[in-house]
Amino acid sequence: MKPEKIKSYNHEKKKKDGISFTIDHNGNWYAHAAEIGQPGIIQRKALAKLFSGAGEGIWAGRGLMFDNDTGKYHIKTPHVSYEVEVEDLPFVITSYDYDGDTLVLQTQYGENVKVGDQHPIELSYSDYHGQDLPEIEIRKGLKARLGRHVYYELLSEHAEENDGMVSIQSKGKFYPLGESND
Repeated sequence: MKPEKIKSYNHEKKKKDGISFTIDHNGNWYAHAAEIGQPGIIQRKALAKLFSGAGEGIWAGRGLMFDNDTGKYHIKTPHVSYEVEVEDLPFVITSYDYDGDTLVLQTQYGENVKVGDQHPIELSYSDYHGQDLPEIEIRKGLKARLGRHVYYELLSEHAEENDGMVSIQSKGKFYPLGESND
């Protein structure tokens, strides 16, 4: 059963439960505690990008983190750690390109990841969507789901059927997008 979509929040309950931020299945960020900003959706993309760790320079790779031991997301500053609730995965792939024979995927915050042995596309079960869907690790346990537009464009323009799977090729290897309907 698909979890309820996050559209509005009881910010006081989230704050009481220790959740400072939420990331919905579309990659939108919401703040819950008044001391970190006005409760509600974070409208400034640059601020959400900073929180996600997708910034440039000294901020690159800082911000959102995933703890493998607890299975939880958080943002850690030198003085405080903020818990982040994630509806599906924290990032969404919003565009792609081919660099020669290498598929390059881009997140909603402009981070690029080259599909290959270091960053394979894998299928994982999404509680939110109720099915296996493609995902890719962006960095340090932080993963992205293919956005619907990118998924369908890859299927229609670049996918091939192999052994009951619809796959995409990058660097001479095939990576799954899903099961074929045969």
